[in-house]
Amino acid sequence: MVPTLETAVRHRIEAFDVPWWLIGTGFVLAVATATGAAWLPARAIARTSVVDALSGRPPHPTAKRGSAVVAVLLVITGTVMLAVGSDPFQSWINALLLVGGTAALIVGILLLSPLAIQALAVVRRRSSVAVRLALGDLIRYRSRSGAALVAISLVLAMAAAIVISSSAALYASAAEGNLSSQQLLIRVGEIPGAGDVAPVPERTPAEIERLDERVQEIATLLGQATVIPVDVAVGPAMEGLEGLPSIVLTEEIDVPEGTAHLILTQLYVARDDMLEHYGLSLAALPEETEILTTLTGELWYQPIEPELVRDAMPLTPGYASLPGSFITPDALQRRGWSQSRADGWSKRVPPSPTSSSPTRAIWRPALG
Repeated sequence: MVPTLETAVRHRIEAFDVPWWLIGTGFVLAVATATGAAWLPARAIARTSVVDALSGRPPHPTAKRGSAVVAVLLVITGTVMLAVGSDPFQSWINALLLVGGTAALIVGILLLSPLAIQALAVVRRRSSVAVRLALGDLIRYRSRSGAALVAISLVLAMAAAIVISSSAALYASAAEGNLSSQQLLIRVGEIPGAGDVAPVPERTPAEIERLDERVQEIATLLGQATVIPVDVAVGPAMEGLEGLPSIVLTEEIDVPEGTAHLILTQLYVARDDMLEHYGLSLAALPEETEILTTLTGELWYQPIEPELVRDAMPLTPGYASLPGSFITPDALQRRGWSQSRADGWSKRVPPSPTSSSPTRAIWRPALG
């Protein structure tokens, strides 16, 4: 099934890279549920007299008072728990609420189903003969009919939940998510951790040329491709720093010692072929504009002495891995900063007129 699944999901799958704990849990539940399902009937038949068993009419189980109240409370409780713990990845408490709510809802529906079948007796008298016969059997054996109703309800609920969750997981617009299906991200070197940016290495023209050749090899495999170099703004060399300090945007946060600055992103050098993804061009920008960014709130320049960003133009957020913060070439020159080739290139692959394959693109954002 691996080749078929890889074609369907368009993703490589390792045949043995599967969640073994989930498979083991499935085996355990298969045995446990079969044993649990057989336990109650076996217990009931063991307590039935021989005469009643031979008559073919075992006594009906006595109805327990308060089942309706307990069933309604369990259904309400399970629904509330599922609503509160809708995001299990946010915290372990939400995960427990999700599991507990599911269990409470299942038990509540299990207790409520026989009562719902009993309520069908109201419409039985006004129904046709075939419907009356069917309802008669359901009402006579409402306990087992209720279990079947629960099973059918759960199967339909699972199918509906899968469809709803799958639809909710789809991106609402073409600019949501990490990258579009027409883009491929290539990185060179290690990816810095959250809130940190490594210095940009100082590369010679020969080293940059060799990297360009490797990227061009990948571009050739994709067909017609446009390679767009991505540069970042860098400040003067700093003593003790291996590489050039890239200019970054930060936000001010409160810490026990006072305030600190959290790194948000590197500052890329604006180009027309990059800004076109945001429907802009350098010539159309106001003269006072220094940076363009998808970030909001109060921003600061670093790693130089923190300086408040004043002349910023907001951009509509797009794909998360694409460059989203730019400095104009004029502002770069006014501040005396320079630009350096980042560890990534941007590639756009236009659709081939002789091919029906989807358009793809490669982006390599600036990293150290």
